[in-house]
Amino acid sequence: ADVVHRYCGLLEEWERALNRGCLEDASARYKELSRCLAGLAPEMRAELEDGQAELPQWPARRLKRLYDRWNALVLHGGSWSGWCNRVRDLAGAEGDEGVSRQGGPDPPPPP
Repeated sequence: ADVVHRYCGLLEEWERALNRGCLEDASARYKELSRCLAGLAPEMRAELEDGQAELPQWPARRLKRLYDRWNALVLHGGSWSGWCNRVRDLAGAEGDEGVSRQGGPDPPPPP
């Protein structure tokens, strides 16, 4: 029961970091969560990771959304400027003024 309570607390901390959109903080919380899991007996770890353990306030749908948000945050670098930098790096462009919020280059201005 203590392990489940600790795991749920770590999930909540990770979720708060993700909600703030801070990649550095979310990464630290994710590492802490991973360390917690790594220190468990294999059976308990499997129960937590596979959704077999009863996790108060953490239905499978909420966990999936949490991991989806984590993947999105990692993908775009944690901020609008991080996303612009990533797109610029991938495109080989200079500056982020030519990048739209959709992640691609802005269309040229009308003549």
